[in-house]
Amino acid sequence: MANSVSVDQLFTILGEDDSLTMLALQDGNSLGVLFTSVDRARDFVYAYDLAPADIVELATTEELIGIAASYDSIDVHEVVLDPSLEGGLQDEFILDLDEVLTIEPPLEG
Repeated sequence: MANSVSVDQLFTILGEDDSLTMLALQDGNSLGVLFTSVDRARDFVYAYDLAPADIVELATTEELIGIAASYDSIDVHEVVLDPSLEGGLQDEFILDLDEVLTIEPPLEG
């Protein structure tokens, strides 16, 4: 059985010039970051001194797919959901963006 997560809301942080926010790992790789609440995103902005930054809700499947495609275009293929503010990864949920990119957006009716 595959791991799954049910999230009511997702938020991302866009930096200056709408740049994507990433978490650099010690092995040289990077992960994208997504958040399940504005408060968690705001805490991340303050903890890593990311100002100026915009916290943006990903309100539709299309917006989530768009962010996944943006990360994919810069060779980042995973995002961490609600990363720890202490640095490093403990028990965070890692989302494979290849799976997101295969989601079929709902048809407008």
